Amino acid sequence: MAAKKAEKAADKALSAAKDAVNDAKKAVRKLDKSARKKADALDDKLAALKKDAAKTVKRVKRRAAAVEEAERAAKAHRSSEKRGRAEAQAAVQRAEAQSAARAAAERVRQESDTIEPLQPNGADSAIRPEPTAPAPAPAPKVAPRKPRAVRPSVVDAPAAPEPSFRELRGRAQSEGVPGYSRMNKAALAEALGRG
Repeated sequence: MAAKKAEKAADKALSAAKDAVNDAKKAVRKLDKSARKKADALDDKLAALKKDAAKTVKRVKRRAAAVEEAERAAKAHRSSEKRGRAEAQAAVQRAEAQSAARAAAERVRQESDTIEPLQPNGADSAIRPEPTAPAPAPAPKVAPRKPRAVRPSVVDAPAAPEPSFRELRGRAQSEGVPGYSRMNKAALAEALGRG
C-alpha cells in the first residue's frame, strides 16, 4: 500500500511537473512575443531618427552653402567698392594736379607780364624808353582754392563709368545713409562721397 501511495504521489508530482513545464513554455512564448514587439518598436524609432537626422544634415548643408554664397557676394561687393573708391580718389587727385598746374601756369604768365625787357649790351642805362601806357597792375595773388571732388566724366583722362541711380541708392541703403529714399542722383553721390 505504501508503494501505491508513493506511486500516486509520484504521478501527481510528474503531472505537476508537466504542468509547470507547459506554463514555463507559455511564459517563454509570451516573453518572446513582447521582446519581438519591443525590438520592432525600437527599430521603427531608429529608422525615424535616421530619417530626421538625414533631413537635418541636408538643411544644415543648404544653410552653410547659402552662408558661403552670401560671404562671397559680400567680399565681391567690398572689393568692387574699394576699386570704385580708389578710382574716384585717383580722379580727384588728377583733377587737383591739373588745377595746380593751371594755377602755376597762370602765375608764371602773370609774372612774365610784369618783367621788364632787358636793354641790349652797351646801351646807356640812363636812357630808357618812356612807357606809352602805364603797366597794368599785377593781379592780386589769390591762393588757389582746393578743388571740389570732380566727377570722373569731367576729367580729361578716361575714368570708370559713373554709377547709375539704382546703384547709388542701393549703396546708400546698405551704408545706412539717412534720408536716401528722398535724394536725387547728385545728392546720393555727394552723401556717399562724404561717407
